[in-house]
Amino acid sequence: MQEIIATGVSRHHQNFKEVIHSYYQLTKPRIIPLLLITTAASMWMASAGRVDPLLLLVTLTGGTLAAAAAQTLNCIYDRDIDY
Repeated sequence: MQEIIATGVSRHHQNFKEVIHSYYQLTKPRIIPLLLITTAASMWMASAGRVDPLLLLVTLTGGTLAAAAAQTLNCIYDRDIDY
């Protein structure tokens, strides 16, 4: 018999804003800035303090999207244990 875990989370949303908010929360946004800070610091150290702003922007944007995608996949993979 399969055990059901009550999370108190509704699967139905009242409006589009709630749907967007749910997808945003799926990416675990509080973790991403930690990754971006270490990335920016590493780039600064590696370039001896002369980081190209465009390269930094592109790297941080790509890092944000990659981290969000990884967190989303993690939530899908661990949905039975990570409510």
